[in-house]
Amino acid sequence: MALDEIPQFHGGASITKSSKKKTGKLWLYLILAAFLIFDAVIAIYYFSAQSSRYGGLDGCFLTSDGIPLEGATVKVGETSTTTYIDGCFFFAELPAGRSQLMLAGNSGEIVFTQEVEIPADQALGLGSITLP
Repeated sequence: MALDEIPQFHGGASITKSSKKKTGKLWLYLILAAFLIFDAVIAIYYFSAQSSRYGGLDGCFLTSDGIPLEGATVKVGETSTTTYIDGCFFFAELPAGRSQLMLAGNSGEIVFTQEVEIPADQALGLGSITLP
């Protein structure tokens, strides 16, 4: 059989140019699918890593008499919340790292500050903070 002849198989089957094209397209689709799966895995890894850049913070403010400080404004960076009836506050998603915790009085002036280190993927519990 010469190199330019199409091989014949048992039963009369042979390889044709159209079957070669189909095989080539199949490989192209398989390679494309592999790249798409790889990109999806990279995207999932990237976005799951993003979530580890945030943490939480909670605590409670009490007056010097030990009474819970209800309705006070608590700020960490640009995020703020108010204390509940028991004087407690909670921040669910803060950027991990060093921040300033601030407590504002009724007129808006800052009456308490404390530097805090927000851990990634955890909530930092400050416990009860008694104001002077």
